[in-house]
Amino acid sequence: MTIIIIQSLINGLLTGFIYAIVALGLTLIWGTMEIVNFAHGDFLMLGMYTTFWIFTLGGIDPLLSLPIILIIFFGIGLIFYKVMLRILQKRQVFSKVLATFGLGLMLQSLAVFFWKPDYRLIRGHILSGSIRFAGISIGIPQLVILIICSIGIFLLFYFLNNWDQFFLLPLHILQKFQDQQ
Repeated sequence: MTIIIIQSLINGLLTGFIYAIVALGLTLIWGTMEIVNFAHGDFLMLGMYTTFWIFTLGGIDPLLSLPIILIIFFGIGLIFYKVMLRILQKRQVFSKVLATFGLGLMLQSLAVFFWKPDYRLIRGHILSGSIRFAGISIGIPQLVILIICSIGIFLLFYFLNNWDQFFLLPLHILQKFQDQQ
């Protein structure tokens, strides 16, 4: 009985890291742009479907396709910002909420239309398998997600707490160069 409880706690913690990185993205968008992006999870869903189809059709492992996915969705996010969010920047919060909520519903409906609401699974990728210890099983993909999320959270907090060093250092170097001349 205790093994089941420990296994459930570990699974919940590993799933919580995924939610934490998604919530971190939401709060970063809200804190910097004051936009509640209700389509945030839907973009995540599209990223997962894109990863699935790159693996299924192209045979590229999900871990190796990560840079491709990042580039694709950086472009999609840029288009999303330029077409929709920049226009809504000066408007009331309610119009931003409605626009992103409507976009989220549209993305969900398109996903169901094109791919049906079926469960998809990627088999035979680099990170398949699990580690068993004392009757507890932890999937290797979940451990990699734990590591990636932990590094991402640490780097983001480090950057946010030391942002002035990142931006003021080039100015300091430029001023020293100008002072020498």
